[in-house]
Amino acid sequence: MTRGIAPRPSADFRERLVAALEAGFPQSEAAIRFPVSERTIYRWLRRHRRGESLAERPRSGCPPKLAPTRYPELRAVVQAHPDATLPEHAVRLEAATGSRLSCDGLSRLLCKVLGHTIAVGLCLERGLPPLTFARLLD
Repeated sequence: MTRGIAPRPSADFRERLVAALEAGFPQSEAAIRFPVSERTIYRWLRRHRRGESLAERPRSGCPPKLAPTRYPELRAVVQAHPDATLPEHAVRLEAATGSRLSCDGLSRLLCKVLGHTIAVGLCLERGLPPLTFARLLD
């Protein structure tokens, strides 16, 4: 079983739920039937009544250390040295982009950009040659 952040409901779902609530569907029953808390339903109704969009708002937080526009450079660094360890990739990536990433951060970014599995990350951490990178990049 994987854990993580649950996907956010689409704007269409939010609008349909608010329309049902405006038509008389009880909030408490909606919270039971749909995977949404009563507090969230209240917030969506308030936004709707103010005339605000129900679309997902931008999330707060720090900007990424490596901008998505630089992902091709990350791919190029990994393609040039597919048998390198995470610390080696981190050093090469910093030299190429000027962005310093921890091994953990780089591992998460590689999962996101290249789609490699946790098993590859474990191989990298243990210093084993990650031959899987070469297959991922083909």
